[in-house]
Amino acid sequence: MARAEAKNPYLGLREALQSVGGLSGMEGKEKFLIKPNMVGGTKSTPWFGAMTNPKVLEAVIRYLIEDLGINSSKIIIGEGSCISLSTKDTFRILGVHQIAKKYRVNLVDFDDGPFQKIQLGNSLIEVNSLALDDKNYLINLPVLHTHIQVTFSGAIKNCKGFVSKRSKREFHKVGIHDLLVELLNVVECDFTIMDATFSMSKGPSPLGGVAHRTNFLLVSSSSLYCDVAACHLLNLDINKVPYLKKSLMQKGLWTDKEEWKINNLEIRGKGIEELKKELSVIDWGKERRREDLFLNRGVGGITLTADETACSGCIGVNANYHLAPFLLLKNRSYDIEVIFGQMSPKTNASTKIFYGDCAILSNSEGEGEKISGCPPPIAEFYPKFCNFLHTPQERLFAKLLLPFLLRGWIKGKIPHWNEYKDWW
Repeated sequence: MARAEAKNPYLGLREALQSVGGLSGMEGKEKFLIKPNMVGGTKSTPWFGAMTNPKVLEAVIRYLIEDLGINSSKIIIGEGSCISLSTKDTFRILGVHQIAKKYRVNLVDFDDGPFQKIQLGNSLIEVNSLALDDKNYLINLPVLHTHIQVTFSGAIKNCKGFVSKRSKREFHKVGIHDLLVELLNVVECDFTIMDATFSMSKGPSPLGGVAHRTNFLLVSSSSLYCDVAACHLLNLDINKVPYLKKSLMQKGLWTDKEEWKINNLEIRGKGIEELKKELSVIDWGKERRREDLFLNRGVGGITLTADETACSGCIGVNANYHLAPFLLLKNRSYDIEVIFGQMSPKTNASTKIFYGDCAILSNSEGEGEKISGCPPPIAEFYPKFCNFLHTPQERLFAKLLLPFLLRGWIKGKIPHWNEYKDWW
């Protein structure tokens, strides 16, 4: 495993790979499948620390073509977006289609299939066939960030993008940590290049998270070890990342004292301890800063209740829109609790909103507004949220603004935007 500075992603990648002897296990491979973390992108939010840096993706392609002499026709960029978004739209918004055109590489939407059904625990999961073909060399290209649902998201979590949207729902219904451990045993990436040019605390979404310019890459032949090393650098306790701890235990790498010894890993590269010290000043907690959204507008009395049973379709992408009606007008007070996933209400709020099919099924006898869908379509939930505003004029105003929200109206309005303007 190696770490390298990456102010210039291509030079940083070359340095890191040289220190570990280059990409390993390429013998007999016919195609090279690059799996970035680009599961969603909108016009209204910046990608920094939430998605793989497109410049790092481009650096990997350059390395394959220029340094290894691989024909571009043998290179594939593949991704499957989160439940409520289109992969093709994400490729367009993040400029991936332009990168593919520039280097004449193949671009694949995993959501188009074909899939193979694989037994993971008690669940039958659909995995894209490209990820299971032994003739393909899989390059895992995740981004480093913390995550409200699983605490840490890196290489292993990135592999969930190989599965169908139906199966992604199954991950959250059954238990995401256990299925991630099982998925690691089925989808074996040949090499991992973790993008930490930008990293995100309190992630994974830029709506509630904070991006940091961390300027480094981690490379490893093991997705698991890469994740463990990243947690070490961030001073994250692996006990708080169940899928990592379970994966280590399954491989016999968890000691009798029930703690992972980082000394089991050799991390090459300059300035490892200096980097760890630099990163230690960041609060890498998983709690979103959505409260800031309300506080900055003088809005109170709204509680969002969610855990890992709620998928990113409900608590991630749609957050741009189900929060919007309450943020349009300053200095308002409400008494509302919104329940996501399989959670039960946690407050005595006078108004309960059960958001999505999982919340409705888990609270079948609960009294309150029930908004169905997996996830609910914007046209379904947005008007209902508007109805909780105080006056008819406010409700009409909010409803009329929906087309502008969909076109990226809130760009520049989210907290911390000024932190990103020099990077955009």
